[in-house]
Amino acid sequence: MISVKIQSNVYGAVLFHSGEEYGSVCADGFDKNAAKVVCKEKSWNTAMSLCCSAFGPSNRAFTMSDVRCTGSESSVRKCEHTVGGSCHSGQYAAVVCASSEMGFTSKYV
Repeated sequence: MISVKIQSNVYGAVLFHSGEEYGSVCADGFDKNAAKVVCKEKSWNTAMSLCCSAFGPSNRAFTMSDVRCTGSESSVRKCEHTVGGSCHSGQYAAVVCASSEMGFTSKYV
């Protein structure tokens, strides 16, 4: 069983299989280390965590909350977390995964 998936395998809402169904991962506490673990689990080298239901509304139940990762875990299941639980913000976690570092540039005129 795959424990975690993202909508497009490159970016999207993070979904966690609770043993019964895939549901959303709560954004509360989900940070760059958690994103790194999720993307590593999907065979990507680089990760960016996106906040606050970045890909629009979702009607999925939350199947994981309070995620705390160091970034060295091989699976999000190995991070501290609560299965189910409450999601105080009501927002799901999302990621963007890539094979190399992502950067932003800006040009000032």
